[in-house]
This record gives sequence, C-alpha cells and structure tokens, in this order.
Amino acid sequence: MRYFAYIDTNGKTLFFESAQAERKGFVGIFELTSDQTQYYRYNGIGVEKDNLLYEQFIRNNVREFKKRLTEIILDKYDHSIARLKSAYPSEEVTGWDYKSMQSKLWLDSSDKQGLIDSKSVLMLQNESDGTIQGITNLANRIINNSNTYQTIYGKNTRKYKELLAILNTYSTIQELVEFEGQITYD
Repeated sequence: MRYFAYIDTNGKTLFFESAQAERKGFVGIFELTSDQTQYYRYNGIGVEKDNLLYEQFIRNNVREFKKRLTEIILDKYDHSIARLKSAYPSEEVTGWDYKSMQSKLWLDSSDKQGLIDSKSVLMLQNESDGTIQGITNLANRIINNSNTYQTIYGKNTRKYKELLAILNTYSTIQELVEFEGQITYD
C-alpha cells in the first residue's frame, strides 16, 4: 500500500492512504511505501525535512507566502527601530517632546535669563549646570539628536508602509520571491 505525505498550514506533516488533491490547505509532497510511512510516523521526518517541506508549502501558497513576508517586514522594522532606540539613552528619548520644545524656545529666545527666571526651561536647567552656556549646549545637543532620531524613524516607518503596499500588489509566487530580497531597512 502507498501513502501520501502532506504538509498543512501549521507546518505539520500528515500521512494519508489516498491522494488529498481536493483538500485545501495541504500541499502534497511525496508518496511513500508502508514501511517508509511507518518509519517516518515513528521517527518523524526530521526537523530539516520538516522545515524544507514547510518552506515548499509556503512558496506554493500565495496567501501564506504573503503572510510570512508581512511578518518578515514587521520583524525587520521592529529590529531597525530597536537598533535606533538603543543608540540613545532611554531617559533622553523619553522626554524629547518636552525637551525639544524647551530647546527650540531657548535657542529662539533673545531673553535667556528671563526664561530661566520664569522657569520656562526647567527641564533643560535641571539637566545642565544651569548656566546660559550649559543650557545652550544641552539645547543644541537635544535638537540635533531629536532631529536625527526623527529622520531615521520616519524613513523606516515610511519604508515599512511602502513595503506593505508593494507586497499587496503582488499576486504570483515569482513576484513574491523577487520581492523577498528587497525587504531591508537602513
């Protein structure tokens, strides 16, 4: 008797006594003899072969391949943002909204002592040595770091959205295979 090995959408290898061509969600991989089937059922096909079978299934199923590519896009985006955030101390990133506003106010003001007296730049004052020169140096650094961070964050977010939009235009396995190599972030 011959058996048919299939892989389902969860990557599980299943064995049937008859061909399952009419079933959706399976990809037929190969036919086996009774002895081979018993061996594989008892010993498993093996991680390497299971992964290979799952990869074949994904590449033969456009919807599943798109789902996997979406996950890859998201994972690479998350990694790029985590890498960006790791370049800056978390306490610095946390207060950038307020510190940036205070820094712009400070750098644009001609009455710096008045800002200190009115406590309009209290965060900058507390993080620096409190002198006009110290606050100016801190304000410049915050503005530069904030602009760089926002530029890179914006580019990566735009790239993420573009990749998802492009992915949704493809409808063949060949297009998806070619697209897979284009999933990168700066």
